[in-house]
Amino acid sequence: MKLNLRPAEECKYDAVSLGEVMLRLDPGEGRIRTARNFRAWEGAENIM
Repeated sequence: MKLNLRPAEECKYDAVSLGEVMLRLDPGEGRIRTARNFRAWEGAENIM
């Protein structure tokens, strides 16, 4: 399989990183259905 890459002079970035983040959304004491605000934080243990 051959990769068709553009020459370096035509590229804006040297590298691209694709990853994932699991966000936890906490509505607090209320219900999700009626919440107007959520606290958000990363939920995976391996994220630094």
